Amino acid sequence: MAVVLASQLAEPGKRGSSIALVGSGLSLATVLGGPLGTLLGQQLGWRFPFLAVAILALVTILGIAKVVPHLPGGEAPHFRQQMRAIIRIRVLLALLTTVFSFAGVFLVLTYIAPLLTEHTKLPEAAVPHILLLFGVGTAIGNLLGGRLADKRLVATLLGSMILVTLIMTAFTITSHFRIPMAITIFLWGVTSFALVTPLNIQVLKHSEGAQDLASSMNISAFNLGNALGAFIGGYVVDSHYGLGELPIVSSLLTLLGIGLLICGVMQDRRQSAASSIHQTKSTGS
Repeated sequence: MAVVLASQLAEPGKRGSSIALVGSGLSLATVLGGPLGTLLGQQLGWRFPFLAVAILALVTILGIAKVVPHLPGGEAPHFRQQMRAIIRIRVLLALLTTVFSFAGVFLVLTYIAPLLTEHTKLPEAAVPHILLLFGVGTAIGNLLGGRLADKRLVATLLGSMILVTLIMTAFTITSHFRIPMAITIFLWGVTSFALVTPLNIQVLKHSEGAQDLASSMNISAFNLGNALGAFIGGYVVDSHYGLGELPIVSSLLTLLGIGLLICGVMQDRRQSAASSIHQTKSTGS
């Protein structure tokens, strides 16, 4: 709902930046929430983090009530109408692009700790610092992706996915060396989360009349990608290939996402051409 609201409140030409700004809350929560909650629990007891969450939720409710304007809306579309909009092939292609883009990300991210300790031979104490570096990269990538999506949506999606594929391919080599590995993980965080806002915009763009449901479905697509990536990654780890081959399999999943994106773009062009021909015929008649 926050994504849809950000889209509705955005100034013209600032849709991507607005969604990215809202989405940066998730990135900041990832970077700061876990460590801060652990620190509060250690210093003040395990109950205090839950109290802190309740207090922050109350502050958020009051902030929404005071700051978010009333948006006039028409009659809510019937659920069946929304479902018909969602099951169009173009929307499904957009949702599947989200699934496979993030399946590639979480295939490696799920097993990043053992990959770093067993494959890179990094001390366990250093793993949180590497994850923090990844988290900082995701925050930067999220905001960068929003700005770029306002200018060129498809180019941002395609460029980010190609970069993720190249970075994961390079990770098969850099994972053997600590400093190149750290740089690669930071760049991976930037490029992979530069996809988040463009993927959201792509689904919203093609789901006219069902944007609330489409936004929810896209979050489900992110989560499905998370589960699918972890599932496939588990098979890779248990096979004779092992941890070291996770980045290559991740690249293959991202390539599948690129293929789905290209299919969607080609369908857009066919529909646009068909619409132009129809309009020309109508004008001629």
